[in-house]
Amino acid sequence: MKNYLVFIGSFIILFLLLQLLSGAFLTTTFILDYSQATYNTENISEVVEFGNSSSILFYIIVILSATMAYFVPKVMTKFKR
Repeated sequence: MKNYLVFIGSFIILFLLLQLLSGAFLTTTFILDYSQATYNTENISEVVEFGNSSSILFYIIVILSATMAYFVPKVMTKFKR
């Protein structure tokens, strides 16, 4: 059980770190096209949304997939014997 908790903990930390690094990279390399931004002002929304309810589902799926990835080798070695 200790190995499982270490695996899940390290997986979550590494996953979040990679998400932060990729977000920082995409933010720094984003170039706004001013020619398109100035002409389409009538379709701009005044409401800003950060994330949605499906992002929680995404993290649950990632944790479940990591859990399955942890147990697959143990199941495979049982069937080989």
